[in-house]
Amino acid sequence: MKKDIIQEFIDDTPAWIDNIEKHYAFSQCTLCGLRIDKLKELLEALKKKVEDSMDKQPNKIEI
Repeated sequence: MKKDIIQEFIDDTPAWIDNIEKHYAFSQCTLCGLRIDKLKELLEALKKKVEDSMDKQPNKIEI
């Protein structure tokens, strides 16, 4: 179950990033002020970290 959720995150992240680029490329979060391009970078980094963690320890994901 846990692996399914993590794999879904990995699979869906490119679509989220694509959506961010298409619709919010130069926007800023109205709640926290985070620029959307920085959110895109954070999602990419998180996806990479999760993938690396799965490769090293498939049963234990560390973020």
